[in-house]
Amino acid sequence: MTLTAHHPTPLGHDAPVLIDDHLVLPAASVTTASMAFLIRHSSGFACVALLRERLRSLRVPLLLADDPDRPAYAVSVDAAAGVTTGISAHDRALTARVLADPGADWTDLVRPGHVVPVVARPGSTGVPEAAVELCRRTGLPPAAVLAAVADCADPALAHLPRLSATDLC
Repeated sequence: MTLTAHHPTPLGHDAPVLIDDHLVLPAASVTTASMAFLIRHSSGFACVALLRERLRSLRVPLLLADDPDRPAYAVSVDAAAGVTTGISAHDRALTARVLADPGADWTDLVRPGHVVPVVARPGSTGVPEAAVELCRRTGLPPAAVLAAVADCADPALAHLPRLSATDLC
């Protein structure tokens, strides 16, 4: 599987809690255009998967106590500089790059925002973990943008076996 900044990579998951499939982009190099594509072809709810240590270093707290059976979402953030409202593809891509930047610290973010971090737990096999691992294997920081795939023909979230390449064009 190839991960690039310019075209989202489909990623499936079949655990009992998360049955939807996702589009994934490397957070370190996500562009405005690729974020817009991801938003348009997904639920629009783009998260950034990060390791817990990274969230701690950025002083971004979890929303709830860590439950190993559910996604561990953190407080939403925006980049502190270079964004307008925070909701545009440009603003969300910039925030994702800040989250992935090893040189960024907590002062580079404001809370609340429009990008929701989610913890990638070591040893787990969910979508956040797989997305972060794809980034690592590509030589990028362990941070990935992900969003659940939407299916225009069915109000339920889409699953990869029902998708074809033309569904994402």
